Amino acid sequence: MLTMEDTHAIAEDVISGFHGLLRRDPELVEGFVAAFNRRGEFAGLPEKGGLAGGLEEVLTGLLSSVFTIHEIQLSSSYVEVSDSFVQSFDAAVRKLVSRRPIVLLLFKKHLFRRKCNAEVALKALLRDYVVNAEAYPY
Repeated sequence: MLTMEDTHAIAEDVISGFHGLLRRDPELVEGFVAAFNRRGEFAGLPEKGGLAGGLEEVLTGLLSSVFTIHEIQLSSSYVEVSDSFVQSFDAAVRKLVSRRPIVLLLFKKHLFRRKCNAEVALKALLRDYVVNAEAYPY
């Protein structure tokens, strides 16, 4: 039986993975922010809710998705990642602990099956989001 402490630990792994990407692959995170902002301009998409509500919805979809690990070259003409975006990302992941713990459990299951860590998984998920921003299914 999984406990609330287990889901807290998974959430902290996600946050740690995201911060690792900020250091090791900032262009990817910049691309994610740019795609999130671009999609936020359209009514009907969860990103329209902005950092307060939309980011949690997007992360719910991303973290519960099956991912493929592959390398895709991204453009380097993205936006700067603000501290408020990083803080909102961290807060949105922590909200999932109480609001949608199943998402974190699915993410952990995908990590186990792919034999990778949270940073590698997030890298794959964010790349898919950036590359497919125009038609991402969330």
